[in-house]
Amino acid sequence: MQEVREESIAPAESAETTKNQSTLEHAAQRASSTISNIAQNASSAAASATSAATSAFGRDRPQRSGPEQGQEPQPGKVLYVGNLFFEVKPEGLEKEFAKYGTVTNCRIVQDGNGLSKGFGYVEFQDQQAADQAIKNLDQTIFEGRRLAVQYHVRRQPRTMSQPQAPGQPTKTLFIGNMSFQMSDKDLNDLFREIRNVLDVRVAIDRRTGQPRGFAHADFIDVASAEKAKATLDSKEVYGRKLRVDFSQSANSRSQM
Repeated sequence: MQEVREESIAPAESAETTKNQSTLEHAAQRASSTISNIAQNASSAAASATSAATSAFGRDRPQRSGPEQGQEPQPGKVLYVGNLFFEVKPEGLEKEFAKYGTVTNCRIVQDGNGLSKGFGYVEFQDQQAADQAIKNLDQTIFEGRRLAVQYHVRRQPRTMSQPQAPGQPTKTLFIGNMSFQMSDKDLNDLFREIRNVLDVRVAIDRRTGQPRGFAHADFIDVASAEKAKATLDSKEVYGRKLRVDFSQSANSRSQM
């Protein structure tokens, strides 16, 4: 019998081993590529979800252009009207203001979906009528809410401002730890004796219509916000003690 020498099969074994190693390397590269693609897709999905959440929940906070920090409203024929019920129509608002003079323009500001942002503008034909409207309507009750009526302040070009120190008094209050039973009406009843309010409302998820357990209140000046904080700090509603802190204004948050 012919002897089978070891060196006669060694080359075949070596070629097979090299082939197997190459196959494993290709498989590892494909697996690495697949994992990378999954990670990228997950990151993209997370970013999309964050963007969608911001879009969905950012609308419940109206962006208004009433008097801003450091700005003194100058008398004019255009008035800012804030703290309106979302259901208020321009016709009803114009009728209320027409008691004091000829209204040449009246509009309620809406978001991209055509929903009221809770504030608007009224323009009079002459200055005297605008002055009388502010004198007689500011901080009065209109359809269940206390109106904020001020001379319109035109927005200044945005500039970078210094970060607000935590706890530093501002013109805006954050009211937290609210019961989900607390309605917009309850909040307005709570604020009935508080003066100089530009806007206050319960934050609502507009997709579900459910309260989100907190609110913001904007005031015409810091001193008014400080007085309101001192009053509200001790309040308890539906068995829950309110948490009241100073916050950034709606305009400041929109610039971040």
